[in-house]
Amino acid sequence: VVSRVLTASVQMRGVVYPATEYDVYPTAPTSSSASAASASSGTPSGSSAASGSALYISKLTVAAGSTIRNGKRLAEIDGQPLFALAGKVPAWRDLTPGESGPDVRELQRALAKLGYYDNGDLAGYFGSATEYAVGLYFEHFGYPPPADGSMPAADVVFLPSLPATVVAVNGASGEQPGQPFLELAARGSLALTGELPPAYAGQVKAGLKVTLYDEITGIRASGTVSELGTATTLSPAGAI
Repeated sequence: VVSRVLTASVQMRGVVYPATEYDVYPTAPTSSSASAASASSGTPSGSSAASGSALYISKLTVAAGSTIRNGKRLAEIDGQPLFALAGKVPAWRDLTPGESGPDVRELQRALAKLGYYDNGDLAGYFGSATEYAVGLYFEHFGYPPPADGSMPAADVVFLPSLPATVVAVNGASGEQPGQPFLELAARGSLALTGELPPAYAGQVKAGLKVTLYDEITGIRASGTVSELGTATTLSPAGAI
């Protein structure tokens, strides 16, 4: 008599994509700024661009495959810089001296990590120390500080997960930016989706450990089933 542990394996094909993606949309200015930008995230990414006048790319400082870290200059739009800073609150307003809020606090944190801000103001309050830090940051890239001492919403995109990787750049210098202008993928985990044949549904549960295999590169990776979708009676196309 031979004692063995019986196992069953299930194979399926799927599509791998970044678990978190961000789209960057330059938009028309809402104040004295020359441009504005926003970032949206999702799985997969997606958003509608804000309406506004035509904008043009003055300079590109990133390309597909570039790594985006806190403080990185992404581009110039109509001659104005577009920076990436770490933060979860979108740049929805110009941050000016005297303002306060969580968006001011994340600006302070981002500039502190870069060595420009020395925590001289109350957390979340845009005082003289924050204004000075913003000025130093602009000057580092060769731009004059904003005349009113602010951080214009026009010039910054706050991203909740950095570093990130540029997946695609839609536009070139002298052209109008595409919609979206930049497609970014957060570093870290990848997600995979696929269709599971109904006959195998009982063998796969959330939390199950799986092995991923890329037939082209030969790369293997481990993962965990996060959730199962709605049951279907259709078998997936292609070989299993």
